[in-house]
Amino acid sequence: MHAHTILVCLLLPSQVVFGAQGVLEGLSASKGYVDMSTVDESTSQKIAEAVTAKGGRFLEVSRAKAAILPWVLITLSSLVLRQEPCFQGGLR
Repeated sequence: MHAHTILVCLLLPSQVVFGAQGVLEGLSASKGYVDMSTVDESTSQKIAEAVTAKGGRFLEVSRAKAAILPWVLITLSSLVLRQEPCFQGGLR
């Protein structure tokens, strides 16, 4: 995976993460995964554990965290524009 950060907002993100040629196959240390999908806590936790087990950084921005979405998008835009490593801390 060439991208430093993957943004996901899907009905069934598990298929994209765990499926053939999915996100996990290309994920490596310091890569970021931002999940904006509205899935149940169990699915989100399963994805978070899989991402962090590969050394990646996980951020969930769901309905419960919708109030921080503008901040997340501004921060991610800033990281992309400056081409800095993503998620310098504070995430699972």
